[in-house]
Amino acid sequence: PQGEVVDEGGERPPRLREVLILHYLVQAKGTEPEGRWIDFRKLPGGEVYYPVFRGRIIYPLLRLFGRAPERLPEVAQALGGRPLSMGDGAAAFRAFPRVEVAFGIWRGSEEFGPEGFVLFDPTVTDYLSTEDAIWVCHEALARLKGL
Repeated sequence: PQGEVVDEGGERPPRLREVLILHYLVQAKGTEPEGRWIDFRKLPGGEVYYPVFRGRIIYPLLRLFGRAPERLPEVAQALGGRPLSMGDGAAAFRAFPRVEVAFGIWRGSEEFGPEGFVLFDPTVTDYLSTEDAIWVCHEALARLKGL
């Protein structure tokens, strides 16, 4: 079989997005999201990947919003995300029809610096591998950086 991935305007998306779309379509099980959040480390292999995930996703998130976590929901809304009531600033993005990712920040104190977190619905692995979940976060962060 052959085919192309194109957007509404007939344009091909960037290669990474195209690969993620294909992986989503191939792996999709049709599972309804559970409507709750789990930490990245709870995904299959998440504990093993976490040091890389922290370096590629959490630290850049902290550089963007660690000093002003309240900006995260504002910026996310401008990009089609929705604010969440967790941490000192949090928002969710819909990466695919049944895949959402949540980013959040806990404000630091005099003793401790800010902390970031990234959460998924437990059904994310019915649509994407853990590696693909990292790339979905990478894409969302790139959008946040661009605004």
